[in-house]
Amino acid sequence: MRTPERTVLLAFVCAIAILLRAGFVAQTYVKDPLRTDAGQYAQYSHNVVHHGVYSLDEGPDPQPDSFRSPGYPALLAAVRWVAGEDDWYEWARWLQVALGVAMVPLSFLLARTALRDGPALIVAGLVALSPHLVACTGYILTETLCGLLLLLALWFTVRMAEGKGRLAAIAAGVTLAFAALTNEALVLLPLPLLWLLRRRVGWRGMTAFGAAFLLIMGAWTARNQVLVKDPARSGSYRALITLSHGTYPGWVYQSEASRFSAYLEDPEQPSFGTSWSRFREVMAERVRERPLRYLSWYLLEKPYWLWSWSILQGQGDVYVFPVADSLYETQAAANATRLLMKGLHPAILVLLFLGLVRWLWRARTHRVAVDVLGATLVYVTAVYVVFAPWPRYSIPLRPELYLFAVWTAVHVARRCYRSFKRRNAVCCSSRSTTSTNSAVPSS
Repeated sequence: MRTPERTVLLAFVCAIAILLRAGFVAQTYVKDPLRTDAGQYAQYSHNVVHHGVYSLDEGPDPQPDSFRSPGYPALLAAVRWVAGEDDWYEWARWLQVALGVAMVPLSFLLARTALRDGPALIVAGLVALSPHLVACTGYILTETLCGLLLLLALWFTVRMAEGKGRLAAIAAGVTLAFAALTNEALVLLPLPLLWLLRRRVGWRGMTAFGAAFLLIMGAWTARNQVLVKDPARSGSYRALITLSHGTYPGWVYQSEASRFSAYLEDPEQPSFGTSWSRFREVMAERVRERPLRYLSWYLLEKPYWLWSWSILQGQGDVYVFPVADSLYETQAAANATRLLMKGLHPAILVLLFLGLVRWLWRARTHRVAVDVLGATLVYVTAVYVVFAPWPRYSIPLRPELYLFAVWTAVHVARRCYRSFKRRNAVCCSSRSTTSTNSAVPSS
């Protein structure tokens, strides 16, 4: 595909992304938008701007903590400082429109390292249409920022592995560190990436990448060691809470009425989710009672739930928090894109599964991007299988999901085409031989 054609088509895809995201933010009303996680991010940004302290406390003398990662609250603090108290919320959502749209061309650039222009444009189109990515632009949540930072980090990682120098390695380490500061689940992602790419990158590239990553993460860790005195205000405390929330098979403790909120009726909570020793005792007892059920939950059901379509809590479907006058409810064209993506989702998950099985079987391919994507998808799935696999947590990975699924589809199509050509050649050769033999007169 020539450059002008590619540019025009990519611009068209970006225009669709702009229309959907801007339309969602302009039209959709989020009910009680600063609840739970969103309210905590907003409180952190308030304390940073007005008190100069990263804290979740409400009051005149907030104390430092590390309960939430600082990446997204830092962005909100910058918006709050520029826009002021009255307008920061709307400014933040419109900024997320820009960040969400930026994921489209970046997805195309990453896809082009593994695919031709046509399939890469399909990947960009899926990212543009993804209703989960569209809806997240309207919430004060980490998904949009985390998705963009992770995508940028993986693109720099591929550039590093392709021999683009230490500058690419440093950029990869820095962007991945910022992604990990937005979503702490990514903090160990450098380990599988560097192990997989060690021969391609070399010790200099690995050192540059690791030093850049550790410098930023080390600064945050050092700050926490010095300033955070209460363990209950730390990220590890919240990690244990999340870990306990993901231990209920089928999301149920006893009754279906509390499904997806099973921890609310568990008498062992909150001690079960706030003490490592108590957690080990309770889990050991429960696994002994139902070993096969827990085996199925952790190995089969949790990965499925993580990558499933509907956001399980709240309003469901693609909405993290309940909304009114949603773009997808009032605009038929927008809803058609949602229905299209929902219809494609099962096929995309099948392609993801087939692609990961093939990738794990071969351990690596000749495409650096495929190896980077495979390692990232396996790592993230493994992390949330251990913790709580809420489908919302996979939203930042939608571009990587689509890219890997399209790569698998292209690979399957090529295999089928080559098999068809071989069979056709054998068939033609057999017919030619038969025709020649029939033309030879019998003696």
